[in-house]
Amino acid sequence: MKIKTVGVVGSGTMGSGIAQACAVSGIQVLMVDISQDALDKGKKNIANSLERLLSKEKITAKDQTSALTTAIWSLRRPPKILASKSKYWIFSNPT
Repeated sequence: MKIKTVGVVGSGTMGSGIAQACAVSGIQVLMVDISQDALDKGKKNIANSLERLLSKEKITAKDQTSALTTAIWSLRRPPKILASKSKYWIFSNPT
């Protein structure tokens, strides 16, 4: 089964890193956060990281452009019952 789309809750260091890795791999990404400032910071972190990778010739300019256009940034509040990331983790990783 091929993964086509990944949803990332939160655009902090980990969330933006996961979103970037998926986007560079050609997977469509939906990154969700509860504040526009957080989303903007996450997008900026991804853009800066991709720029560093490009300058080190780890990716091509085409890869960089593709990754930045593959991601979808969304300002949404998660449902109340799933308000914290730890609850998302529990639902996605039952023990």
